[in-house]
Amino acid sequence: MEISTTTIGSFPKPDYVEVRDWFQTGYKVDYDARYFKDRSMETSLTLATRDAVLAQVNAGIDIPTEGEQRRENYIYYHCRHLTGIDFEHFTIKEMRSGAWEEKVPTLIGKITAR
Repeated sequence: MEISTTTIGSFPKPDYVEVRDWFQTGYKVDYDARYFKDRSMETSLTLATRDAVLAQVNAGIDIPTEGEQRRENYIYYHCRHLTGIDFEHFTIKEMRSGAWEEKVPTLIGKITAR
């Protein structure tokens, strides 16, 4: 019996995708509504998805994935499926006990599933 291969998790985003991955040096969250509205971003994400699938196919992976190219980060992806979080206006918050400050989406109401 053969065992099929696949991958899990995120592929690194290529340089032509303007949204950085959380694990890259100099990572800075600075997402805005443009991430989901900009046509050039859509084209870049489509190409990045294609490249991630092709890399897996070329490596002999039996069941390729999209490489999570459209997922901006592991928290915001889920937050966008909730109400009560504003991604248009950001709040500056201290992170990791003051290690840095970050612009984050603003809580504006009760959090519920969409």
